[in-house]
Parts: sequence; structure tokens; C-alpha cells
Amino acid sequence: MTEKPVKGVWLIADPDRKPTTVVYYLHGGGFCMGSPYFYLEFLMVWVHLLEQQATSASNFVNPALFALDYTLVPTGTYPKQLLQVLDGYRYILDYCKVDPSRVCFAGDSAGATLAVSALLAIAGAGARSAEIEQAASGLGRPAYATLLSPWCSLAGKMNANSPSDYLDADVLKEYGLLYAGKRRITHQQLRTSPPKEEGDHWGSIASPGDITSKALWQRATPTHGWHFIFGGEETLAPGMRELASRIEDALGDTRHTEPKSDDDTLAVNIPSNKAARGRHVTVDEETGQVHAWPVVDLFLTTATDDRLKGLRRIVKVMTENMQP
Repeated sequence: MTEKPVKGVWLIADPDRKPTTVVYYLHGGGFCMGSPYFYLEFLMVWVHLLEQQATSASNFVNPALFALDYTLVPTGTYPKQLLQVLDGYRYILDYCKVDPSRVCFAGDSAGATLAVSALLAIAGAGARSAEIEQAASGLGRPAYATLLSPWCSLAGKMNANSPSDYLDADVLKEYGLLYAGKRRITHQQLRTSPPKEEGDHWGSIASPGDITSKALWQRATPTHGWHFIFGGEETLAPGMRELASRIEDALGDTRHTEPKSDDDTLAVNIPSNKAARGRHVTVDEETGQVHAWPVVDLFLTTATDDRLKGLRRIVKVMTENMQP
């Protein structure tokens, strides 16, 4: 068990029983704001909806969620947050005695970025950093990754302002520089092409959308795949499309954009073959929506169906793909 202190919020349907599935959630906020407590209602509803999916023989009978309270910029910069994410994952596995096959990495915005960075570190992308390599040593891949509007490339040239979204591409570049540190991503690097080789510099791990190695994405992919969910009007949408496509290409996968029925829920068709199901990328782009829309809608809309629309979608895809 990790001896390092781990801070966060622990939610579980039945605290008297061992969790059957754990969502490991990393909050957004540009690495410099936010906390798990801001997301508390969102996270509680997520656990409740998972529990509703359970049957007596289901792996979701007693779902749990751990939301890490990681250090914010400027108190700490990369790789401090990534090291804390890896320590938090080890804590879940050791303290809760949960197998990696029952863990789903999740997060929104900068938190989703940290989730992907951690998967890359577990896959060996941190080999040039003794700290990262040690923190990731022995950690197994989780079953699934649910990424809400991941900030894929900290300074991606494709990031473009949208009249509908509330994020600004130039401000994001500055946030990315503050997080990654001037020694790791310089202004010149922010304006030029990303590194082509895995582990070329620390910034390539901090900015996972810059990783182009097919072999590394194959190793970083959770055993049951990925779910990208984001809005079509996002400033960061081009980077998400590119990363999803890059992972699909690495896996030899074909685009699986979830069809939506008349009631706007997902009609998910999951292959019955376990091996085929295990290397899958689900891309869920919501037309007309903005950054991290499932979180935004829960807080800013009033009708129950509108508030739960994103979370219901997330839970359905997650439970279908994480079935043994």
C-alpha cells in the first residue's frame, strides 16, 4: 500500500460491503482551480445511476467512486499532479482490494488529461523520469476510461475559439504553460509541431495529445477501451477528434459513434465476443454542446431529463463495456 498521503472524496453505495466497481475521478479546472467537492452532486448521481444498473449477478451491485483532491497550480506543477494521480490509483487497488479490471478512470477537462497521462505513464511513457517510472511501477491497466472533454494537447494548434463555448484557446495555452512548467514546455515548443517520439520530453506526457506512437497507445489503452464524450462546439473538439482517431488507428479499430434514438439515449451495440469488446473506442460528440456538457447540464438546467442526460449516457456506455 502506498505510504504517501492521498486526499480525496470516497463515495460508495453500501459502505459495509466491498466495492464491486470503482470510478476513479479527476476533476477539471485548468489545473489551477476546482475540487472534488464542487462536483459532489455530479459524482453522487453517477454512483446512484451505476447502482440502478445492478442485478444480483452484476459487477455494479456496490459501485464506488474516488475523486482525487490533487494539488493545484501554482502550489505545484507537473509532474506533481501526475504523481499524485498514480499514488491515488495505487491507493484504490491496495486499500480497497479492487482488481484493476474493476476500475474505470474518469475525469473532465484537465482531469481527463491527467487520466490519459496516467495511462501513458503506466504504459511506460514516463521512463525518462525516475519519479514517474517509480510511481507507475507495477500498476495494471484499468478496465475502462471515460473522458469528458479531455484537454488533449495543452497548446494544440487546432484548438480554435467557438462562438458557443466558454473556453478561450489563448488562455488555455497560458494555463498549459503554467502547469507543465517553463523547463518542460517552452513558448517555442507551444508554437511548433509536437515531438514525434514517445517520451521525447516530459511535456509530451503532460500533453498526451502530442503522443504519436502507435505502440504506446496500444499499451496505454484500458483493457475494455475508451469513451470520449464532448460537445461539437468546443474549443478543444478538434484535438479530441484527432486523439480518438489516433487511438483507433493504433488499435486497428473502426469509428464507433454511438447512434442516438428518438429519446436521445444511446442505442449501444457491444460485440458479444469478449476479445473484440476489449479494444474499443466510443466517440460521443453532442451536436451544439459546449465543454464538459454533462457536468454543465447537471448544474445549469432544471428539467430532470436534461440534467441527467449526459450522466445516463456515460453510465450506459460504461456498464455495457465493463461487463465481464
